Amino acid sequence: MERLAEEGRLLYTDFPADWDRYDMVEITYQPALMTTEEFRGLMTEAARTVYAVPSILRRARKTARFTGSTYMAVEALATNLGYRKVVGKALERAASRQG
Repeated sequence: MERLAEEGRLLYTDFPADWDRYDMVEITYQPALMTTEEFRGLMTEAARTVYAVPSILRRARKTARFTGSTYMAVEALATNLGYRKVVGKALERAASRQG
């Protein structure tokens, strides 16, 4: 973060007022090799792919096979579904801030 600040690439620096922008999905710095819009699109696509129901179910099945534990598979499923909800709300909030 220090390097980004030194390079003037941090987009939000009014702390603590800007802490709510640091929510796993909002772009908080200017990427070096692409626009913030390009980066936002890639991050949104990645989040939607990672937290799509088929991906979540696949991870739960892998957890069951790897651990041999139904309990751990259910924990993985519940955790991923929880993150899906959190990330979905954060994506909506970030999109509404963009206009």
